[in-house]
Amino acid sequence: MRAACLRHIASVLSAALLTLPCAAQSRVGISVGVTRLAFGHAWGGAFTAVAAEARVSRPLSQRVRGDLIGLVITPGGAAAAIADCVVGAPCVDRQTPSLFWGVLPSISAGLGSGGWRVSGGVGGLGTSGMKGPESQSSLAGSIGMHWERPRSGLTPTIGVRALGLASRIAGIRYIVIPAVGLNF
Repeated sequence: MRAACLRHIASVLSAALLTLPCAAQSRVGISVGVTRLAFGHAWGGAFTAVAAEARVSRPLSQRVRGDLIGLVITPGGAAAAIADCVVGAPCVDRQTPSLFWGVLPSISAGLGSGGWRVSGGVGGLGTSGMKGPESQSSLAGSIGMHWERPRSGLTPTIGVRALGLASRIAGIRYIVIPAVGLNF
């Protein structure tokens, strides 16, 4: 049910961004990065993960843009705990997620003329392949900073995005993703 709600919110927000009057000035970007997912102690520790982000950005004013960000994070390992059940006691199996995915609408603003931008927004993050008593999706706040060459066409970007989750997913409350990418 939550996944269906997140998909609906993403489709409404993307439709809103696509109807803005400055369609000719929109930018599309992709970036990839490596991060460390620190699953809680009961979930088996930490794993390195690969993150990919796709972003559609539309100008709202001279310095401010509306961004719609799609995010996928794939852990490079997994852990599972299958409990030995004692008669009469609760029995809980756990398995770390095999995939995190999310939609993060945000607003970004330019800092001076050097190409630096800061962004912030609220969206949702969900998982696939997870077992356990914790939530498998959560609201997520996002803040980021990235540099892009201030020109049109194919341009490189570097940056970092931090996510804070409203409810823990497999023991995770925060994710920080440094990344490199390209704008089109």
